[in-house]
Amino acid sequence: MVVVDDDLAVRTALGRLLRSAGHAPQLFASAEAFLGRPNQDRPDCLVLDVDLPGASGFDLVRALAAAGRPPPVVFITGHADQAAGAPALAAEPEVLLKPFEGSALLDAIDRAVRRGGRCPADATRCDGGEAVTAPRSPGRAPATPGAARPPRPAERGASAS
Repeated sequence: MVVVDDDLAVRTALGRLLRSAGHAPQLFASAEAFLGRPNQDRPDCLVLDVDLPGASGFDLVRALAAAGRPPPVVFITGHADQAAGAPALAAEPEVLLKPFEGSALLDAIDRAVRRGGRCPADATRCDGGEAVTAPRSPGRAPATPGAARPPRPAERGASAS
């Protein structure tokens, strides 16, 4: 799990949220810092600010796609007009406008990872590519992907701006 955002407060808040949800996020302030990291493994998901100094979030996704290693992406932005560029990079982009609730980010990550093929379709939730399935009780319908779920205790009140 990787977060790329030039705002230190946002990076810190997202890092805390993702750790509380069981992820081990790597945090970067720019696209260049991310590309220069020592571990070049494909991240499970990239939480990416659109408006970065230097290469933009969109530029980073294009570079990763050209290298044949595009991870699932959740774009985050404080500007609604910037979100309009996301559909050109993905058929069903995950885009969140700042500020957003922590649960919205976790749900967007889940959808992005699921679409990125890193989680089986019958899983009720994906955490870093690991399938999490809830036991089904008799007479109960299986969980629907993308359906609302109650917030985890660590998510209550967590938000990014």
